[in-house]
Parts: sequence; C-alpha cells; structure tokens
Amino acid sequence: MILVFTKHITPRLQYTLNYIFRNFLNTEYNITTNKDEFTTSDLPKINYSPEKINGSINIKPSGLLYETGIKKSTPVYKKKDGKHYLFHTFEEGFDLEFDIFSAVFYMISRYEEYGYKFTFRHSDSIAFEYGFLTLPVVNIWVSELKNILNKKYKLQLSLPEHKHLSTIDIDNAYAIKHKGLLRYMLATARSTVRRDAEDLKTRLKLLFSRTKDPYDTYDFIKDLHNRYNKKPIFFILLADYGKYDKNLNYKNKAYRNLIKDLDKFATVGIHPGYASNFDSTKLQTEISRLKKILGREITVSRQHFLMLDLPQTYRNLIKLGIKEDYTMGYSSFPGFRAGTSVPFNFYDLEAEAETSIKIYPFQVMDVALNKYLGLTPEEAIDFSLKIINHTKKYGGYFISAWHNESLGEFRQWKGWHTVFEQILKNG
Repeated sequence: MILVFTKHITPRLQYTLNYIFRNFLNTEYNITTNKDEFTTSDLPKINYSPEKINGSINIKPSGLLYETGIKKSTPVYKKKDGKHYLFHTFEEGFDLEFDIFSAVFYMISRYEEYGYKFTFRHSDSIAFEYGFLTLPVVNIWVSELKNILNKKYKLQLSLPEHKHLSTIDIDNAYAIKHKGLLRYMLATARSTVRRDAEDLKTRLKLLFSRTKDPYDTYDFIKDLHNRYNKKPIFFILLADYGKYDKNLNYKNKAYRNLIKDLDKFATVGIHPGYASNFDSTKLQTEISRLKKILGREITVSRQHFLMLDLPQTYRNLIKLGIKEDYTMGYSSFPGFRAGTSVPFNFYDLEAEAETSIKIYPFQVMDVALNKYLGLTPEEAIDFSLKIINHTKKYGGYFISAWHNESLGEFRQWKGWHTVFEQILKNG
C-alpha cells in the first residue's frame, strides 16, 4: 500500500494513479488531502504538492491534473542522460525532476489528439517531434518511480510481464475469388488497360485451375500461430461496399464461412468501415452483422484506416458494447502512439471521466514497415526486434498488426512471410 498526499483530489489524478499503481505496479494506494495523516503514516509515501515533506518521495505538480478542459499548450520537454521527460519541473529537494503523473496522463489520455478529427498523424505527435516515438516512455517513467520506491522503502515492486498479441485485419478477404462475375470482369478490364501482366496471369490461373487466391493466407496464418502457440485476433470488415470499403458482401456464403472458421481458432472482432465514422447507425449495423454470423456478442474492435475522432469514436463503441479497442497506433510509423505498452481505459477529456473501454496500443503495422518506411524484409525484422526488446525490458504487450493480403507473397509483399514469422517467434 502506498499513500499519496495531494492538496486536491481530481478525476485526472485518480485515473493516473489507478493506472500507474494498479495496472503497472500491481499494488494498491490511498490518497489523502490530510497532511497530518500523511506525515504520521508509516506507509511508503509520495508527496504530490508544491511543498517538500521530509520522509516522503516528493514530486512537484505542474498543474495539468488540477485543470479541466483542453488547453493547446506544449509540455515543458527535457532530455537528460538519454532519457526524455515531459512536464519538467526540476527544483532542489524533489525526487523526480519532472511531474511524472502529468506526463503519464498527457500521453495515455491522448491530450494532444483532441481537435484533429481523423487527421492526427505520427508527425503531429510530440513523441515524433522530440524523437521518442519508438520508446515506451510511460513504461520507462514508471520504472524510474518503481526504482525510487523500492530503494527508499525496501519494496519489491515490479513491472508487468511481457506478452505478445498478433492481430490481423481482413480488409479484403480475397483478391479475386468469390467477388462475382461483374467485379471480376471490371477488375480484369482495368488490369488489361494498365497492362498489368502479373495480375492478369494470376486471374487466368484462378479461372482455369485450383490455384489459391493470393489473399487466401488463412491456413498459413493458422499453422504459424499454432507452431508458436499464439492466438491471433482478426478484425472483420462488414461495411457496405464503397470507395474505401471494398470487402465482400456480408451475405456472401464463402465470406461467412471464412469468418466462422476463423472464430474456431482465434478471437474475432469488428473492423468498423470508413463510412461508419460519419454515421453511427452504420457502426451498429456492422456489429449486428458480425453478431448474427457468429451467434455471440462482439466486444473487440479496430477502426478501418485507424480513424479516430476523440472522444466520439470511443463513445460510439462503448454504446454498442465494445470493451476492447486496438486502434491506437500509426499505419505510417512504428512505435508507441500513447507512449506505453500497457493497456489503459480511455479517459474522456470532454466529460472528465474514465470510461469502460480498454485501449490496447499496437506498435508495428505491416504497411508502416513496407509502404511508408520502404524497408527490406531484413530491415523490417531488425526494426521490429528493437521495439520487441523494449517491451520485453519494460513489460506490457507487444502488439503487431497485419493484413491477410500482406502475407500472400504477392507483389510488394514477396519475402514478407519471414518478417511475420520472426515477429511471431520473437514477440
């Protein structure tokens, strides 16, 4: 049990303390505004106030956790001894030279993302600006606090164990098969106009033989996960056909059978379509479709194109029974979007309240490595292993995000089987 003294108890502070002590350090805490109770207590103590109190760990507040609303100001940044700090508040006599509670809250609340409405990019983040996007800074900060607590009070607090979650989006279940004659003819005509010999050759093979569709990688995915004793999560796109939602119709028998087969060896969740971001009734329809196909409640989700409008996206998901979301990451750059590998409940800054939906941040997406960074398979493995090693050192989940089509050894994905396997093996 750890006792925390503060002059004001706020929802932001309680949310942050819950996350650090219960989620990270697996210990309990009490919070008090009674200075006499605090000073006379024999418990391990953290003083979170502007005045120093002897016999406790002193952390100077920056003020963020006592505010309400969103102010577009940049936290004071400091880099020292290779470590990155936000809300730098150094003053002689304090045990940490930054406000760790404000720094953690700022990162996991995604304070900086409010107001962007689907347009927040990795290059907009403070983590990218200051060069710590590929580091789990929240984990590192909590580890620093843990070490101080253990040393001062002879505790044995530890970071969470390392885990790996493999996640796969089904944006396009099949490249060619099961799409109907009209879509086949139109796509073939486009390939002919473009003189796309590789695509035309594949189409002819599929038409006149039993060659496997290049996006039909499900047996490979299943076998590899079984080999490394991993259980994947599949996110299924069931939106109506549109410019940005081009999967099979949800009534397609082959598609429905595929979804049921995936559910036998994996967790299956919804992949809300592009249009659902602008019409929540579409989100409800898509979740209902998956619910009917599987005959059970749907509780996990990841947004198609990783589209987030905070806090509305999460409010919509909560209303429809989603308990876990896996959208928190970038398609354009690997790293720790929220600065952490330990899941957290979303904090609604507009309502100033912790919500029920748990956010599982992912670190590495296939298109970030291949399309945006232009890495070779060998370079992608090295890059991914560095991030995996961070999560192994500081605990939490390493979460990878792939697509069935990127495992088809087709076009730009030739040679990427190896990347996927090495991540599964080492994650």
